[in-house]
Amino acid sequence: AKVVQSVAANGVPATYRKVMGKLDSYTPLGYSLCGVVEQVGAGTDDVKVGDLVACAGNEHALHAELNWVPKNLYVPVPDGVAPRHAAFGTVGSIALQGVRQGESRLGEAALVIGLGLIGQLVVQLLNAS
Repeated sequence: AKVVQSVAANGVPATYRKVMGKLDSYTPLGYSLCGVVEQVGAGTDDVKVGDLVACAGNEHALHAELNWVPKNLYVPVPDGVAPRHAAFGTVGSIALQGVRQGESRLGEAALVIGLGLIGQLVVQLLNAS
């Protein structure tokens, strides 16, 4: 829709250049991670340097060595939870929201369309319930 609007407002050549520029630009990936706190900003008192945290958020919890994550998009990882498990916090919550919205009841059958990472977690949650 944005491309069509841009063509109408700016013409085909300008829109083509704009789209190609976007496609050629670096776009960071990721929205879920688990990592160790390297620095703590002012006013942050729930974590300290060296703590393990799980983080969420497009444009914040990226697949990168260093990330800046706002206070409302991280949570300390409880003792005994492995980092490889804590990294699933975001995608697990997305899957759980899907299960809740589906309002499945005990004894009912459910159909999951799409068995990517989140779909696989949905199936596991449905089986567990």
